[in-house]
Amino acid sequence: MNKKNCQISIIVPFYNVELYFRQFLDSLLPIGDNCEVILVDDGSQDFSTDIAIEFTERFSNVKLLQKQNGGLSSARNYGLKFAKGDYVIFFDSDDYIEDKTVIYKMFEEAVVKKADILIAQYYEFIELDNKKFRPDKINFIQDLISLEDKMDKLFQNCVSFAVWDKIYKIDFLKSNNLQFKEGVWFEDMDFIYKAFFYASKISKVEDVLIGYRQRPGSIMKTISPKILDKISVLEGLYDFFEEKNTLSKVYEKFKVLYIRIIFSIIYSVLIFGSNNKVENEILDKVFNLPFFKVAIQEKLVHKNYLSKLEKFLFYLIKFKIINRNNINLIRYFTVLRRL
Repeated sequence: MNKKNCQISIIVPFYNVELYFRQFLDSLLPIGDNCEVILVDDGSQDFSTDIAIEFTERFSNVKLLQKQNGGLSSARNYGLKFAKGDYVIFFDSDDYIEDKTVIYKMFEEAVVKKADILIAQYYEFIELDNKKFRPDKINFIQDLISLEDKMDKLFQNCVSFAVWDKIYKIDFLKSNNLQFKEGVWFEDMDFIYKAFFYASKISKVEDVLIGYRQRPGSIMKTISPKILDKISVLEGLYDFFEEKNTLSKVYEKFKVLYIRIIFSIIYSVLIFGSNNKVENEILDKVFNLPFFKVAIQEKLVHKNYLSKLEKFLFYLIKFKIINRNNINLIRYFTVLRRL
């Protein structure tokens, strides 16, 4: 495809997703000639590659790139090298495009508003007949321009850390050397915080773009030592804010984010785990993190950023009602998720 004719690049990494890949591609294609779809095969060993080849043969604006397995971040970065569009969207290969006309609308709105990032609505699903819409993840009215507004919405959890509900200006990504951190899980959080930091304007549309599939065995529900990558990503963001001389402006809010992420690790281990040695080692490491020990005892200026469950856990741990030795008590409070 000629660069002059390409306005939107859609990058779709895939790896062993034969069960869901066709449904995703059918929801996306066909799509207008002003779009290119870049399928990045990250070393698949099932029939995903055959499905990708089939769609490249059916649609002239679909391109297949193949590489050795390097993970989701590596595949996204690789696809971005070949993108010819003015704007780019990163989709996951097991999700579902609810309305592809929203892609055009996002592009048009981003151009008119001169936005570096534009966000759309999404929903979560296990099966498509049971959708959970997430308007809380696009909870702002005015365009986000100031650093304070941009960071506030992220720290308050009013915008998702997800990459796939947003469109990005490619020149903006390249001029700020924005890429996905390779070799870690939860790379989206690192990317989104840095992208929001650099963006001159962030806008939104109210339309629903995509459905996020929650499936068994996904990274979000897998308990392994890699779950601690959340901590390394946070530590990297701490260093980033310090390097940019903005740490003092965001420290109190960052502290809440840190606590929230720690709680998400504890919660995941207790709810999705099976109380084995690896999981116990994860909990040991989490409870002994120096910054966590400090943050849990300091005054939380922005405790209103925490959910009811998170506040409850915060006080249980702060006042030593629950500690590492009796942490399994949290299993009995899972009903509080509904509060």
